[in-house]
Amino acid sequence: FEGRVLSYEGNNFFLEGKDAKIISVSLNQLSKEDQKYLQETVQAGKIGTGNPLEIASTPVEGKPWTVPSIGMEMIWCEPGTFMMGSPESEMGRREHDETQHEVTLTEGFYLGKYEVTQEEYEKVMGKNPSTFKGNKLPVEMVNWNDAMEFCKRLTELEKKDEWVSKGWNYTLPTEAQWEYACRAGTTTVYSWSDTISPEVGNYGASGLKKTISVGSYRSNPWGLFDMHGNAWEWVLDMKANYPKGAVTDPKGSASGSLRVRRGGSWKNPGTHLRSGKRHFLLPQSRSNNIGFRVGFQKSK
Repeated sequence: FEGRVLSYEGNNFFLEGKDAKIISVSLNQLSKEDQKYLQETVQAGKIGTGNPLEIASTPVEGKPWTVPSIGMEMIWCEPGTFMMGSPESEMGRREHDETQHEVTLTEGFYLGKYEVTQEEYEKVMGKNPSTFKGNKLPVEMVNWNDAMEFCKRLTELEKKDEWVSKGWNYTLPTEAQWEYACRAGTTTVYSWSDTISPEVGNYGASGLKKTISVGSYRSNPWGLFDMHGNAWEWVLDMKANYPKGAVTDPKGSASGSLRVRRGGSWKNPGTHLRSGKRHFLLPQSRSNNIGFRVGFQKSK
């Protein structure tokens, strides 16, 4: 065949010919030489899964989006208003960090359905720094700068292949976007209720003592997995005290030395997995319980 291999789904491969038309070809329709080439390409992780005939060439607000080059699934989050932080009566709350206040997000955005996996990270960055190895495990041992570099390279990769229009880019979510998506319309301590048990997330009491495959527990109401536990997730913001009044589209402090991480991890107590829990680290910090989740939104 002549053309470019885009992706595969089962034994079907999607090819882009010289006329820019995309066709689906079954593996057994090809010569043995072409079959061998495609099988080696898949084993080397050079192409992602998915049917590009069903994927829009640009994201459509309100609909799920799949990153064509690596098959990363993303969930659309509508604009809206919510209460960020936690009430004074919430167990495990740190008063000076979690002042409850109203936040309005005027623009919708996409957020990764799962934490970035090692398979996805390696496809973009060409390496896997994780302590606990596994394609579907969340990547860890990445600092804030590594996470931002991944987002930058993914944006360039997609633009190079003309999948993404110029007005969109991959980036870390803001802290407000992260908590808004984590809560998913809920006001409880966790997105499922006010209590936690090993049946609903990977944290210290689960006894697993490591990360596990993304999506192993039930999702939150918006279809996002592992927002509570498994691995901490870097967000865009620098540390900043919360305001006492209502704010619109907050982005954290413009200066400072610490970055924010959210969600808790496999080695933390249940109170660290609360929707409103915040934690701060130097951006160069790495650990086998810190990963990240990618956002996708219009550049401003």
